[in-house]
Amino acid sequence: MTASVPGQSDPSAPFGLRRMGEGPSDWALVVALVLSCSTASLRSRFALPRAPTREELLRRFRGFLLAGPPDGVALLATAANEPVGLLNLVPDHDHQAEMAVLVADAWQHHGVGTYLTASVREIGRWQGWTVRAVVETDNRPARALLRRHRVGPTRCTSIQFGQWQYTITVAAPQRPTSQETAWTTTSSPAAAPR
Repeated sequence: MTASVPGQSDPSAPFGLRRMGEGPSDWALVVALVLSCSTASLRSRFALPRAPTREELLRRFRGFLLAGPPDGVALLATAANEPVGLLNLVPDHDHQAEMAVLVADAWQHHGVGTYLTASVREIGRWQGWTVRAVVETDNRPARALLRRHRVGPTRCTSIQFGQWQYTITVAAPQRPTSQETAWTTTSSPAAAPR
């Protein structure tokens, strides 16, 4: 099932959005996304000292790549029914969660990360939560995303050991939603980047 956030189910939405569970088809989509990423992108996303093989990364970080139910959420952005980006939001305690985003190399700088992060706000469940994001100092695309996203107020809380830590307070949805169940089925409208 491809689901979109309330208010973004019209055909002009830039990407399809799928809320991931733990089914075998979901894992296959995550694998396809990882295979579309360079080892440099994967090393940067996971803040690893060396570039891992894709197989090693899939084996070692499965729980971080598909951190969906029951507590967290995993959102997959699609274009022409192909996976192009993944956002994981994992709660840890006291209305705090960690956020991670992975975007296919060919789709970087096309708004995928911005679309995924905006979707967190529209779900509504996370309103008022503090979300942490940690990025390497040389990961300029991730730092740019954290400067221009639409989730809520953001602060850089520390810079140490080659990493920047940000906190975001998730704002109320821009569109009224009754609950997370307000998700609707939609298609994936975007085509491949040029």
